[in-house]
Amino acid sequence: MIKSVPAWLLDYQLVLTDEEAQLIKIYKEGDTWLCKYNHEDGSDGHITVDQVVKGHKGHCFKQLHAAHTVRDLIIQGCGRLRDHLMAILEIRAGGGAQTIEIPLYPQQSAQPPAVPHQAQAQ
Repeated sequence: MIKSVPAWLLDYQLVLTDEEAQLIKIYKEGDTWLCKYNHEDGSDGHITVDQVVKGHKGHCFKQLHAAHTVRDLIIQGCGRLRDHLMAILEIRAGGGAQTIEIPLYPQQSAQPPAVPHQAQAQ
């Protein structure tokens, strides 16, 4: 007698613009892990940028929860990749300007200096 075990298949592929594909090639991001997950047998698995760009059909899971978890990890990884590529584009365009004011002396800070508890009691 053959026992039937349900299987959940996950297909994925990341579609890039020509500019994004060029950035991944220039900065050698293809081997970067997009996400890391645990197989149902307890071993670790990972999906790289190159793998998700090439796509995969029929990534098989025995439990729906595991398929959902990997799907969510891939989506989050693609979001992080997008942000990373946007940062590269911003830097290549000359970067942005951000001014952070750091007071040289505590008197220049907006908050009053801390007074020890004993000094307040006297």
